[in-house]
Amino acid sequence: MKKYKQLTSEQRSEEADGSRFGDLEMDTIIGPNHSEAILTITE
Repeated sequence: MKKYKQLTSEQRSEEADGSRFGDLEMDTIIGPNHSEAILTITE
């Protein structure tokens, strides 16, 4: 499984301040034994 570097809100670029359309945030939750997953995407 590939692991991505997580950024805090302070580490994001100035353009990703939430004021423009199209800046998405994603988060995943992986279940036990990697048999289930939830992906959330928010604008």
